[in-house]
Amino acid sequence: RTPAAELVFKWSEGISGRLHGGSWVTDRYVGTDLVIPGSDAQKMRVGNLLTVSNGNDEVVEIDPRTNQRVKTIKYDFSDHQGSVQRLPNGNTLIVSGYSTKIDEVDDDGQVVWSMETPDKIARALRYGLNYPGVSKLGKK
Repeated sequence: RTPAAELVFKWSEGISGRLHGGSWVTDRYVGTDLVIPGSDAQKMRVGNLLTVSNGNDEVVEIDPRTNQRVKTIKYDFSDHQGSVQRLPNGNTLIVSGYSTKIDEVDDDGQVVWSMETPDKIARALRYGLNYPGVSKLGKK
């Protein structure tokens, strides 16, 4: 029998419904120790946690050091799923959950970029052109 994993952080204050797509805000490429070129750790608020509150139709940002909500962005999420990712410029990438739309919103929640996908998706991540896996695509 595998022993239970240690709980690292728990937060649910003021939430009704489900939380989905939680991710730590980091200035590193996902799954690596490589710093994203041009990332602004202060604008990104590195070290915070982003999650989708489906029941409240909002992106919730929590500072785990203080256990406090630091930012809320209203967004029309589906009843289930969804994802959020803080981008190097401080904006947030959002998928509402099993939809065909990906939005980038600024810190005020205004859509600054949007993309329609051919099929429904539940989550998305943005990788820059300097990400090793992407930069190798153009090389032969």
